Amino acid sequence: MFCDVTGRETRLPLTICADGLPPRLELSLDTLDTGRIFTKTSHRYEVVLANRGLIPAMFHVILPDTVFSQFIDIRPCTGCIDVDGYQALQIILNADRLGNFEELITIHVECAPDDIVMKFRSAYILVIVVPHVRNALYFRQKVHVL
Repeated sequence: MFCDVTGRETRLPLTICADGLPPRLELSLDTLDTGRIFTKTSHRYEVVLANRGLIPAMFHVILPDTVFSQFIDIRPCTGCIDVDGYQALQIILNADRLGNFEELITIHVECAPDDIVMKFRSAYILVIVVPHVRNALYFRQKVHVL
C-alpha cells in the first residue's frame, strides 16, 4: 500500500496495523450449586452460552483432572456459535462417592484473551432405603419369635 502526497514526486509506503475484536461468549451462570444430591443417581443441568460478539466463536470445555470431575459429563464439549447465537450445554452428573465438591469448569474460546470459568458445587449424600413399615413390623415379630 502506498500514500500519494501532493507535491511529492514519489509515493510513500504505508503500513496499516490493526487489532480486531475477539469473540465474546457469555455464560448464563457464574456458579451452579446443586445442593445435596443422592449418590448413584443421574442428574441433569443446563447452562447456556451466548455469543455477544461480532464474529462466530469456537469453544471447547476443559474439565479439571480431579476425583469428582470424572463423574461430570458436558455435552457438547466443543462447538461453534454464530453471531447472536446460543448453545445449551447439558451437564450430566452421576457419582458413586460421598462428599462435597467444588469444580471449576473452564470454557476455552479460540482467539479470546480470557477463558470463561464456571464454578460447579454439589454435595453427594447417601441414599438410605427404609423398608416398608409392614415388612419392618413383620421382621420384628419374626425376630422376637426366634
